[in-house]
Amino acid sequence: MRFVFSKPLLGLALAGTLLTVPAIVARPLAAGHAQVPANSARLADLLQRGRDLADAGDYAEATRLYEQAATLDARNARIYSGIGYLQIQQENFGAAAEAYQLAVTLEPQNPDYHHALGHSLAQAGNNVAARQAYEQALQLAPEAVEHYLGLGVVLSRQNDYVGALSVYERALAINASDPQIYRAIGALQVQQGSPDGAIQAFEQAIALDPTDAQLQLKLARVYFESGHVTEAASALQTAERLNPRDAGLHYQTGQLLQAEDRWDEALSAYKQAASIAPQSIEVQAAIGEVLLVREDYLLAIVTYRRLTELAPQNPGVYFNLGLALQGRDRLGEARRAFGTARDLYTSQGDGEGATRAEERLQALDNGREDEDNDE
Repeated sequence: MRFVFSKPLLGLALAGTLLTVPAIVARPLAAGHAQVPANSARLADLLQRGRDLADAGDYAEATRLYEQAATLDARNARIYSGIGYLQIQQENFGAAAEAYQLAVTLEPQNPDYHHALGHSLAQAGNNVAARQAYEQALQLAPEAVEHYLGLGVVLSRQNDYVGALSVYERALAINASDPQIYRAIGALQVQQGSPDGAIQAFEQAIALDPTDAQLQLKLARVYFESGHVTEAASALQTAERLNPRDAGLHYQTGQLLQAEDRWDEALSAYKQAASIAPQSIEVQAAIGEVLLVREDYLLAIVTYRRLTELAPQNPGVYFNLGLALQGRDRLGEARRAFGTARDLYTSQGDGEGATRAEERLQALDNGREDEDNDE
């Protein structure tokens, strides 16, 4: 039996072993921190209102006000830096890079602007330009470890593992007690397929920061992949003990256990996540998937019925609901679920999904049974 769920809908995404590019981004400045030209009460008002909106999480409107402010004070690098920050919060990395490029042009000796430009470019997929920006940041601030971390990640994305390791070693020469450096080395070792090196690096990072639950998860993943099941389980237990109320952590634990076909333990982790974040679509979907694998169709039906309320436009929900109903011989209801899945797939332009649902419907029709079997 094939189990399908469409793309994740919420932000409890599984954190991998690769590092995201470290960011230095200046928060939007308030009027009192800006070099406000004389007689520019409007500029001061725009900056203050923009900062207030940013603090409230309304990044789009804050961006609009900051862009207005930039027209009144086009030589203020910090305003463009603020725009870059706001664009990053909205994941508009190309626009963020444009803003930081303006900030760099106005203040070319500011290493933080070069770093933020590198971060934006890297997130936008322009690793070549990102590398140049990080290298410029390092020229201006050669003792700043965060610049080495950013450059190392970009080099590893370009498969320049030797160069990335060299960069991290230079960072260690500056600050050998920074756990982020060892975390980065661990991620690099994972990319290179060196589990022993990754374990050593992650353990060093944990020794320096024993309260980081995500490091424990990374270590557990490598332990599992290298066959050290007991050590992996211990790392997972430590991670959950460090942050027992973090739904995302329990979800990630479940994903890791599921990847190892440890279905009962995965279900337990997902249920812990659900107790903390009962409205999470991803968590409920993960529970449903495990229940289907275990052929616990009745509970799977309950789970997917709930998901139809949380994600009524997600065709994968109805497809998996159809599988669960079919598993209980509730064939009429299964047909309706597969039909809804087909229609949603079609309306969303997913021809492959629509075909898969139609095949299920045809299979049911070809082996049609008395629908009185439906419960």
